[in-house]
Amino acid sequence: MTISSLRRSLARTVSWHRRTLAAICAGVAMLCLVAVASPPEPATTMVMVAARDLTAGSVLTPDDLAARRYPVALVPARALTDTTDATGRTLSVALSTGTPLTSSNLSGASSLAAPGERLVPFRLADAALLALVSVGDLVTVVATAGDGSVVTVAEQVRVAALPSEASGSGFLASGGTGAVVVVSCPPKTAVALAGWAATSALGIAIG
Repeated sequence: MTISSLRRSLARTVSWHRRTLAAICAGVAMLCLVAVASPPEPATTMVMVAARDLTAGSVLTPDDLAARRYPVALVPARALTDTTDATGRTLSVALSTGTPLTSSNLSGASSLAAPGERLVPFRLADAALLALVSVGDLVTVVATAGDGSVVTVAEQVRVAALPSEASGSGFLASGGTGAVVVVSCPPKTAVALAGWAATSALGIAIG
């Protein structure tokens, strides 16, 4: 091999290595650029969310709640982080699936009553009527007297809650039959309604 051909071979080798090295450097530079351009994963925290669509007035059970990781920047103020913070409490607003629960979404039993009124729970003689009633509806509560006549017990009282038997809300002792409705009414009406509710299931007229 002549000196000239040796030089040409060496030049080709150096050129090839330079192209390879340049390609490697370009790849490293691209990876660095992607790493810089990609934002870091947002910090998250565990919060309680609605496990399904929930209506206002629902008395919450563990099945209504789910724990989800949520971006810290999007967590609302006073968000709940444990099922015990919400179980047995009444939802004051409707929530869609996945919405974080906050303490401001919940109310205790006392806050369900309108000012100057009392809460009275009672059982419906026909549980199917419950499907026709929503929290906030006005209903007239009726009872059947001993002689078979229908007695109006409370007129135009507001439905304050619709607790389920499984919720453990404490509105009525277990062991009864019929769906439970809680209404808010003036004190005198509340006393009369509570008396009827203690001895019999009642009916309602809606509107």
